Amino acid sequence: MLRALFWTLALSAACAAALFVPIAGKSLWERSRAHGLPQLAQRTSAQVTTWFKGKKPPARPRPAVAVKKQPVAEKLTQADRSALDQLVAGSR
Repeated sequence: MLRALFWTLALSAACAAALFVPIAGKSLWERSRAHGLPQLAQRTSAQVTTWFKGKKPPARPRPAVAVKKQPVAEKLTQADRSALDQLVAGSR
């Protein structure tokens, strides 16, 4: 039991040192904050908590996507249209 406690404390100290000791001017914690990792962890843990409680997380509004109209690639003649209608009718 004491050995497990020792290894848990040693591993915790190693993780803390890896997070907070600066390497090349910035610590790993500062680098993760710059990339938004703590906010992502907070948002994810809130979603998991609400999922365990059986509630749905609040819906986030999605950004609007601008859809461009595509120009018509080709023009169908009446003969092409009738041939297409025959193919569709034959496949049903």
